[in-house]
Amino acid sequence: MTFEERLEESHKACSKVSIRQRGEKLSIRGTFPPRPGDGERYKSYEISTDKPANPVGLKMAAAIASETDNLLIRDKFEWGPYLKGKQKPPERVWK
Repeated sequence: MTFEERLEESHKACSKVSIRQRGEKLSIRGTFPPRPGDGERYKSYEISTDKPANPVGLKMAAAIASETDNLLIRDKFEWGPYLKGKQKPPERVWK
């Protein structure tokens, strides 16, 4: 089975998200709640998995996609773990 066939096969495992190849990396695409500061409506987003576009990377990306799919189904998805750098809201520290 080729990598492209495995990638197509992975789409059947999730109902809310799919895995896409962007250059040499894999991403998760789906309709998500809005990112902080990005309005109030659900939108289509692509989230990088930082996994390489190869069979091992696809296994890891499939696990991330499955977890993300489950969070979306249960309405428990939070942007915090997926945001990087300037997108990430500052954390509050209580003393």
